[in-house]
Amino acid sequence: MKLTLCYLLVLFTISSCKRSVRIEDSVISLKEFRAIGELITAEYYGEVVSGLSQIYRDSVSLHLEEDYKSVQEKIIVAAHTIDLIFKDESTKLASEITRLENQISVDRSITNQEQRELSKAKRKLRRLTKRKQRKLAIELKHSSGINKNSTFKAIASATGQNKNELIQTIQNKSIEEIEALPSFAKYKKEQIPKKKRKQELVYLGRGAVKAGYDLTEIGVDNIFFSQNADTIYIVDVDPKLLNLDINPWFYLPDADTDSVQNLNGEKRDRSLFGFQVLMGNKTKNITLQEISRVKTDCKHLLRKEALDRNIYEKARVNAEDALEGLFSLMSINAGNQVNRVIISHSKYFFDKAEYLYDLKIDIEEFEAITELVADDLVALDSVYYGYQSLLYQQQLLDKFIIDLYIESIGHQNCSGWEQWVVGYFDEREIDIAKFIIT
Repeated sequence: MKLTLCYLLVLFTISSCKRSVRIEDSVISLKEFRAIGELITAEYYGEVVSGLSQIYRDSVSLHLEEDYKSVQEKIIVAAHTIDLIFKDESTKLASEITRLENQISVDRSITNQEQRELSKAKRKLRRLTKRKQRKLAIELKHSSGINKNSTFKAIASATGQNKNELIQTIQNKSIEEIEALPSFAKYKKEQIPKKKRKQELVYLGRGAVKAGYDLTEIGVDNIFFSQNADTIYIVDVDPKLLNLDINPWFYLPDADTDSVQNLNGEKRDRSLFGFQVLMGNKTKNITLQEISRVKTDCKHLLRKEALDRNIYEKARVNAEDALEGLFSLMSINAGNQVNRVIISHSKYFFDKAEYLYDLKIDIEEFEAITELVADDLVALDSVYYGYQSLLYQQQLLDKFIIDLYIESIGHQNCSGWEQWVVGYFDEREIDIAKFIIT
């Protein structure tokens, strides 16, 4: 069968954007290629374990993390303002102390007068530090009411620190360092409803994650030929997770019967259930919603395991091999054969993979996203897109934001994300309902 690739009217080479390649004869068209739909090129099979008590503890940690970072940001901003007020005095004292200490290290000696000057300067610096701390405490009390914040009170209770000590701690320590304190485990436990603390339900989940490419997303803007037309470059096309499933049950490959006898003559079920209860305690009052939360968490853990084992990279490599066989059917320029396919991700792929690793947008990721959007909506990134237009970059940026929004729906995103992303869709005139699968 002889067909002309009418969809590939002009394809630019990598070496020169002015040179076009005309495909004279082929046995496959771009339309037929896209009709293949989803191409699965990597699969991960695994087992994961999740329990109700862990989910409750993680939920406490997630809420605490966002609140902590919000409090920490306010303290850091206020501390910076105070530092500016005392900047000249601090600089002068620090410079004087450094001069005297350097003189000691060089001359190995210091006069009584210099010793008194050094001691006096250090006392002034200590007093200045205390003044700054008092000023910061007053500023935080009046401007943002930090000391009345529930997270601030909780951390103070868990650490046993007073107000001034805690302000310094929050300024300099991450939430992970705070949560590592032994006293904090008790606080988190107390946040779980009392009647739920002794309940437990632990599931083992067995399932599969499949990754690959949606070939319907590939168009003429994504395909380039090398100068001699033996290599095809597929650019700005990202792998995705096409299926994540923990089946109701799995069966052993060699199972011919529902059960077999073990060495003791006891019957053993040959089936391996997708979900299997490992432990249960006071399960009578565990709700269907809680059971669903544990099973959902098993799926999330299975997804993370697949990502940790580089399923995206394996999908890319295997897709290149598969498409080499498909495109080798094409005859280009008097018999030249396509013998290599190279796939490259879009600029936003690795950011998307990182932000969606836990399926939620936290406050730091949100800030990074807004900064990226502010830049890429108005200026073309010539490092990534030397031959494309700003409109082309904006279309990829839109897809990036759409994917982030859809994948993070229903998860514990930071405050502000939902409102911002809806505003983005309105500004870009994107009907997000068309992209949500119901």
